[in-house]
Amino acid sequence: MNSVDPEVLKMNEQLIEEAAMYASTLQEINEIITRDGVVDFYQNGENQWGSKKSVAAELKPKYTATYQSLIRQLSDLLPTESEKDAAKEIMDFLQGK
Repeated sequence: MNSVDPEVLKMNEQLIEEAAMYASTLQEINEIITRDGVVDFYQNGENQWGSKKSVAAELKPKYTATYQSLIRQLSDLLPTESEKDAAKEIMDFLQGK
């Protein structure tokens, strides 16, 4: 399992909270779309009817892109295998192994 330095986590706490908020909001958007669909119907006056893309359907691509960007940034904080191997080698050396 990849572990992240606690100091790095503390410095990126806001980023983590932002990603959590977007994940929660996307879940809510999906529930609204499932319940209400992607089209809103409206009536202006007696004889003017129409339809338009729902607000949830309009927001989903923007929120998804932002969420993916946040997750990408968080993923970049995780050490790679080579970084973990290098860290282990240094620790082994320092401990005289």
